[in-house]
Parts: sequence; C-alpha cells; structure tokens
Amino acid sequence: ASAVLTLAGPDVIRSALAQLAGAPLAPTASSFGWVAYAFSNLVATLNGGKLMPQPEIPCIVINADSGYKRDNRSWIIARILRDFQYWLHPEVAQNVKRIVEEARAKDRETGIHGPRNKAGLCISVFTYSRPAGKPAHDFAYYSGFIIALLQLAISSISFGISGDWVPFLLTFSGIVLAFTTGALPHWKEEKRGAPSTKKRVTLTRGNGAQHAIVIDSTVVGGVDFEVLAALEPTVSLVTCIGNVTLAVLWIVHLITLAELDRDAWYLIVVGIIGMAHNVFVAGMQRRPAALGIHLDYVECFADRKVMKALQAVEAEYPGVGASMLPTFFPAELRPDEKSFWHEQRNQRAQRTFPKI
Repeated sequence: ASAVLTLAGPDVIRSALAQLAGAPLAPTASSFGWVAYAFSNLVATLNGGKLMPQPEIPCIVINADSGYKRDNRSWIIARILRDFQYWLHPEVAQNVKRIVEEARAKDRETGIHGPRNKAGLCISVFTYSRPAGKPAHDFAYYSGFIIALLQLAISSISFGISGDWVPFLLTFSGIVLAFTTGALPHWKEEKRGAPSTKKRVTLTRGNGAQHAIVIDSTVVGGVDFEVLAALEPTVSLVTCIGNVTLAVLWIVHLITLAELDRDAWYLIVVGIIGMAHNVFVAGMQRRPAALGIHLDYVECFADRKVMKALQAVEAEYPGVGASMLPTFFPAELRPDEKSFWHEQRNQRAQRTFPKI
C-alpha cells in the first residue's frame, strides 16, 4: 500500500517545491507522490518545459514608464498578488476598509441593497529594501527540517523494537532525494532568473481588481518583473542529467519499498506526515521576502472612485497612474478626465526625471 501511495499527488509536490526550492538547501518533505512527480517532471524537462507550476491567478505587469502591459506567466508574481491580503501594510487595510464603508454608505443613499466587500481601487507603493536574491527563511522553511527529523524518529522505532533498519534507511534516502530535487540550480533560475533593473512596474489582476501594487526599483535595483513575467529559461544539461538520475533513484526507492514485507506501517505514517506538510507548505501564504523579493512599504492611494485613485497616484508619481489608465478605463473618458490626463502628459514631457 505504501508503494502505491508514492504515486499519488504530484501537483502538491510541485507546489511545495516551488515554495521552498531555489535555496542551497530546500527542506521539502519526503511523502507520497514523489515518484509520480519525478516522472512528470522528467517528461517536462526533456520537452524543454518548466519546473515551476503555472500561475494560480491571472494577472498583468505594467511598465509604469512606457505603459506597456504584459500578461504574467510567472508563479512567483502570481503568488505575490495572491498573498497580498496576508502581507499588506496595516495602513493599506485601513484605507480599503474606509473606501468600502464609503461605498456602502453611498449604496444606502441610492437605495442599493446587498453585500459589498470591495470598492474602488487601492494603489500601494513599495521600494526594494535590498536587491532581490537570497530568500528570507520563515516557518515554512524551518518546519521542513522539523518534519524530516520527526520522520526519521518514527522510522527508527522499528529498529529499536525489532532491529529492522530498512524503514529508517528508506526514510532517510527519501529525505535525501527530496532535498536534492529542490536544490537543482534550475529552480533558482526559474524563480528569480530575471536580471536586475531600475524601473517602476505595477502588478495587478486587471480591471475590477481591488489592489494594484507599484514596485519602484529606481533607487535600489530589483528583479525585472517584466522579464520575469515572460521568462522561459533554457533547461541546462545539468538539470536534464539531474532529473534523469533522480527519476531512476525514485524508481529504485519505490521497488525497495514494494518489497518491504513488514513494518510497512511506519513508512505509511512517515508518508502521511510528509504529505500533510507538503499540502500545508504548498498553500501557505508567505511574504515576498520568503520568495527572494525584499520590499519596503512607502504609501498608498485609495479611493472608492477608481479614476480618483489613479489621479492621486499620478500627481505624486508621474506616469504611474497614466500607465494604468488603459487597463482600468479602456473606453472613452469624460471631458474633464481627458483634460486632466492631457495636462499631466504635458507636465511629464517638461520634466527631466520622474519623481522617485
């Protein structure tokens, strides 16, 4: 039974690896699903595919200086946006609450009834605290080592009771294989392989979104989100050889596990613990620093009217609001709105440098 279970859940393994891989040591738990993952990953690698999973939510990256918009294909960028409610600054939460309450009050005045959980637009501005690169270690990272020690402790019970060392050896080899898979250098290239740059970009889910995240790397250079959004790194020979070797070793591990005729329950418990941890890590909300993106909050612009929010950020950060205008207002603008943006465009043309 434990051998069959190693074929289950490759998608969970892939997401857990995406969270933790890229560091010299990636503590991804040995669990059910690794054999199936190893072969699906091998097929993807030989076909020139990506190790990272696909983005979980649709979103776009907008160059705040050129206005160029790019659809995102990066799992990292999608996770930054998906988890924004978890790591946003308290001031952002307060402003969102304010504009939602204002919108509810307006609804009551106009006789509109029904729930309202979002309103307008909140534009949060961030800068880099230090260049992107080494991720900050958090609970998801350290818990991997704790789980590995717990698995080794459980598997060693059979050695203490009956002198059977096979469960411990299989558990230890599974942990080594799991950690080695996450240590492949191609993970780092896919997660943060975009070059460093100094520009301003906006991350958002698009028209109708509650949040837009402006990341200003003009002072401290940071990862080029435009490049990262469309990054398609070439799979190296080292990665191909590594994945082939790991797939073969996982098959050997599976065959050995299938031949185990006693004390298999220890390994089932070990696998269940590992799977539970991988499920936890795969879906865990994390701060951008844990993914290697180190940001500092600056300020936010929020209004229950999206146009007013864009105008407010444009007044302080010329070009930022204008770059988002086609996304949030693709149709014809009112005369007063046209006048405002025309004036802002003329002022930008007269400036030598944008405000940082």
